[in-house]
Amino acid sequence: MKKIERILIATDFSISSRAATEVGISLAKQFDSTLTFLHVVIPAPALYSSPSEGALKRRAAERFQLLKARLAQ
Repeated sequence: MKKIERILIATDFSISSRAATEVGISLAKQFDSTLTFLHVVIPAPALYSSPSEGALKRRAAERFQLLKARLAQ
């Protein structure tokens, strides 16, 4: 069987993407692969009431820290 060297996991930290993350982790263990995670922050237009780009980035950084802790297990 061909070795999978790298796995890219796009995440929005939703329940569905968490499930995909678990599958990616499982595959990475099986094939001794490198995992790369991708999260894109797209700020809403100023006329909408939404978190600022900085707040979105901080929230993503916090979630990536939790993900890092999960991967350490």
